Amino acid sequence: VLFAAQSIAAADRIADAERMLAEGFERHPGFQELVIERSKLLSQMGQHSQAAEILRPLVGGDPRLLNLLGFSELLAGNLERARGYLERSITEAKALGRSYAPAHYHLGRIYNYQTRHKQDKYRNHDGFNTHASSRGGQPHVT
Repeated sequence: VLFAAQSIAAADRIADAERMLAEGFERHPGFQELVIERSKLLSQMGQHSQAAEILRPLVGGDPRLLNLLGFSELLAGNLERARGYLERSITEAKALGRSYAPAHYHLGRIYNYQTRHKQDKYRNHDGFNTHASSRGGQPHVT
């Protein structure tokens, strides 16, 4: 089922592959790789919340799954939830004596976004509009 779904997805039939993986998991509920691959396809289709939803029951303490769930939450716009899963991924990896770079990277994206967002709020509070004006793309006072 997994190989067939991957072949179908490679042929740009992502929705068909996602349905095949969902059906495969119904028949083989213990096969986590089907859920993992399905969550990736759902994300490719822009269904990030649904991708996170199907991953939650599987997570446990696996740093890889925690990272994937955190990334799905990040893409869904749930930054606080994403941060929690990503920080937990890093903690679980450390407990196993490993470092898990993808979780660090995704967590950095959250911090970067939040830092820029705070700076924009500060700039707007001071009376500067951070959106480019029609006058040469320069910020202008509002």
